[in-house]
Amino acid sequence: MAHLAMATVLCMKWGKAYSADYVNILYRAVSANLEQPFRFICLTDDDNGLDRSIEAYPLPDMGLTTERLKNGGWQKLCMFAPTLYQIEGRVLFLDLDIVIVGALDVFFDNSSPLTMIREWPKFWHRVLMRQDQAGGNSSVLAFDIGTQTQIYHAFMADSAAAFANFRNEQRFLAAHAQGLIYWSKGLCLSFKADLMHFPPLNFLRRPRALPSNARIVAFHGWPLPQDVCSHSWGTGFRRGFGKVGWVQDCWLKYSDHHPK
Repeated sequence: MAHLAMATVLCMKWGKAYSADYVNILYRAVSANLEQPFRFICLTDDDNGLDRSIEAYPLPDMGLTTERLKNGGWQKLCMFAPTLYQIEGRVLFLDLDIVIVGALDVFFDNSSPLTMIREWPKFWHRVLMRQDQAGGNSSVLAFDIGTQTQIYHAFMADSAAAFANFRNEQRFLAAHAQGLIYWSKGLCLSFKADLMHFPPLNFLRRPRALPSNARIVAFHGWPLPQDVCSHSWGTGFRRGFGKVGWVQDCWLKYSDHHPK
């Protein structure tokens, strides 16, 4: 039976980097913060442990090696295939390593061809106050399913060239997208770039308070959300201390397991 076109929230899980709990937390957080009716779909190589309300489908085969799947997000490009199961209409894609902190309906309010996060500048670029942000970040993006197929076709036609010429899938995506725009500033924050202090202040001061207009905080790379629920977290220059209360509250509220 075909589904009526409606808002769709899409995520992906493969390998061992993230447990089913991450998907379930994301689903429950979306349910609590999205007023309009929606489908929640996870493309995955292992649906064990997923909430029964989550629609799980196998990851489409893109010919990626085990090493490519392990390192990088190239598998994300499968969402731009001409057809993707029975998905229709507007899609909001969310990475698993995000924390939802506000209402999400705003992410369905625009009808642009493709909207994503403007990539945050690297650490030393921020220290030097350089603003040369490169392309987009694919942690949160929206588009109409069945559009932007040129992204998928370009990759499938010559994946070797994609790997050789682009550092990661989000740079490839931004370079091949049509009509790309970025989310309004402040909607999507980076925990590392926006809330952590520069070294050495991060060793002395806790992360900044969460702005009231933020809706999503991305934990791209390290630390992960569950890490900052501990008293001491991070590695190298990315170390911090003290449990981050609003992250811990989310994990306690939406998870079946207390973070370790």
